Amino acid sequence: MIDKYIFGTHKKLEAMQQFVKNEGISLENIAFIGDELNDVKLLEACGLGFAVGDACQHTKDAATILCKERGGQGAFREAVETLLKLQEYDINEIVINSL
Repeated sequence: MIDKYIFGTHKKLEAMQQFVKNEGISLENIAFIGDELNDVKLLEACGLGFAVGDACQHTKDAATILCKERGGQGAFREAVETLLKLQEYDINEIVINSL
């Protein structure tokens, strides 16, 4: 379930700065996935930045991790699985327990 989200902003960094301030966390605690020029500033500012496989080159350059998959074709899942692995979660156990 998603409790909070930011929708419809082109000033992504500023919106996220306000969000983390309201939540009492820092940008270092944020993982973000992007594909276009308007994502570059937030990718550079957040703790972990993902670029989808078909992102523009500036976005890829700003990202920490490049997804192999394209946007809308598995990149988000790839990023989530990467986050789980980085946190040392067993993805297979998560899948089995959710059935």
